[in-house]
Amino acid sequence: MKTLYYDNIQAVTQTLGEIYNKHVFNRLLDGKKDLIIVDLGGCGVTGEFFSNYGKVYVYQPAQKEFECLFQTAKDNPNIIPFKCAVSHKQALMQFFGETSLLKHDAPSVSIESITLKTVMLDNKLDKIDLLKVDVCGSEFDLLSHSTFDEVADKIDMIIGKIYPQTNRNPGQITQSLQERGFKVDLFNTSFIAYK
Repeated sequence: MKTLYYDNIQAVTQTLGEIYNKHVFNRLLDGKKDLIIVDLGGCGVTGEFFSNYGKVYVYQPAQKEFECLFQTAKDNPNIIPFKCAVSHKQALMQFFGETSLLKHDAPSVSIESITLKTVMLDNKLDKIDLLKVDVCGSEFDLLSHSTFDEVADKIDMIIGKIYPQTNRNPGQITQSLQERGFKVDLFNTSFIAYK
């Protein structure tokens, strides 16, 4: 039996609900195998689910969440965990509460950030079948920056969350992805982009 490690029951409950109750990912992945999946901002819960469909490269900058991810990955050879952020630039960046570039009351910490191109080069990936984006407000910068142009044609499908706290128009993500050849379905605070 596989074990999930996580210490935030509210987040786990929400994620499990999306996966198993609403079947958000099932209808996109049913019948598929040997996929290359990159999970940005992932935890052990999504990594464990996605590992049923292929190899999962999970990037998590927050220490507490990474420890849970690491424990889950120890029991699952299809999950490869990385402790860093993925954003629109390769740099040391200020994160608030370890998970968000959005300024708020939580203390800030410096965390290494890499680009999607670096993810692909470091892991010798020619393509990404599924990119999951849950980057706490950085999705706009990540998916509309010129660094995304370098890899957009190598990604088949993107699923992600949009954080309303950014006070940005979700249409920006739709437009950015459409300009890069994706069809986009927008649902409240999430989206699916595909070719």
